[in-house]
Amino acid sequence: MLADLTYTTDNKYLNFDMTTKNSKIIQATREKVYNAFTDKNALEYWLAPNNMTGKIHNFDLKVGSGYSMSLFYHDSETVGKTSDNEDRFSAKFVELKPYEKIVQSINFQSAKNEFTNGMTMEVFLEEIENNSTKVTIVFKNIPTGIDPKDNETGTEQSLEKLARYLSANKSPPPKKHCRKRQICIGGVSCFVDSFVVTENSVFKMNICAEMPAQSKSAKRS
Repeated sequence: MLADLTYTTDNKYLNFDMTTKNSKIIQATREKVYNAFTDKNALEYWLAPNNMTGKIHNFDLKVGSGYSMSLFYHDSETVGKTSDNEDRFSAKFVELKPYEKIVQSINFQSAKNEFTNGMTMEVFLEEIENNSTKVTIVFKNIPTGIDPKDNETGTEQSLEKLARYLSANKSPPPKKHCRKRQICIGGVSCFVDSFVVTENSVFKMNICAEMPAQSKSAKRS
């Protein structure tokens, strides 16, 4: 009975219905967490549980639109909801409140009736001290073919991956800055200097460096 699965902890099943709730404190600002929920590449990295790999087929970040995604089981013997080892679903953005709340409606693509009922995913972002964010994910109206305990476990794993993703992406990649008299081309930096040799001739030298280090020959003009 579902009543036997009701808990009083922060990760719990609610009101004896097919609803789960997971919360986790992430060491990142609400802005960074929100961006990780609304970026295609980020979602592909962290949204799939540990035993699966995610692939997003299309993505349109606006209310009324959304994305479709496949979750592939690493274990080829596991039968998916959609095909042999695939769970494929479509998600529609119902509400996008930057840095605070995201609501999606989710529908699995399946020939099995127990998976076809649409469910709702609500994400709440609460700012706490030390530039951290409490992330709460609530699933409502989970299809009867999905065990709420499995859904909760999968969401817990996804939140762990989200934390690792944001921890590994704390700082943006350094921008290339060119100083005066410096030319930047790709991974190569060139310095241009001129030296007066005689009254009628000037010696110009281009000094370039790249990884791995290579030298460029001097030019005269």
